[in-house]
Amino acid sequence: MTALLRWGRPLAVPLLVLGCFYAAPVSPDVELPARGLASLALLAALAVVVVRQLRYYRDALSRLVHVFMAVVALLALACYAMATHQPDQFTGLVTRTDALYFTVTTISTVGYGDVHAVGQAARGLVTAMIVFDVVFLGALGQAISQRYHDRRQDQEGTQS
Repeated sequence: MTALLRWGRPLAVPLLVLGCFYAAPVSPDVELPARGLASLALLAALAVVVVRQLRYYRDALSRLVHVFMAVVALLALACYAMATHQPDQFTGLVTRTDALYFTVTTISTVGYGDVHAVGQAARGLVTAMIVFDVVFLGALGQAISQRYHDRRQDQEGTQS
């Protein structure tokens, strides 16, 4: 792997994800239930991708981090869209950066309380975010464990 790829990929993926997050249009033409269903479908597709990453790719940890960044951006966009079209659903969520901040604090389970879900739809979305967090942490634990196991086997193989 060339030095450009080795250093460029870790920088390119977060920049691309953030660029898409800030550039994505939030259309008032699409009704909230349709957006919610589309978001759930995308989350399900991303869950399948995560499982495939863990099963079929040797460097699942870095790929899992990339998937995580994409999911965070998708969830933040869903929060922003909901807050834009139904302002009574969230308190303190006005900008995309507010949505990103809220998503990261929710997924990291920090939850400062300055931005929070008020309406039922927002609480449903936040519940889905927390469920994703639990599933992701399990997948991350498996990826770290697999990486440790693979390295240990490689070391034992070279010592024989």
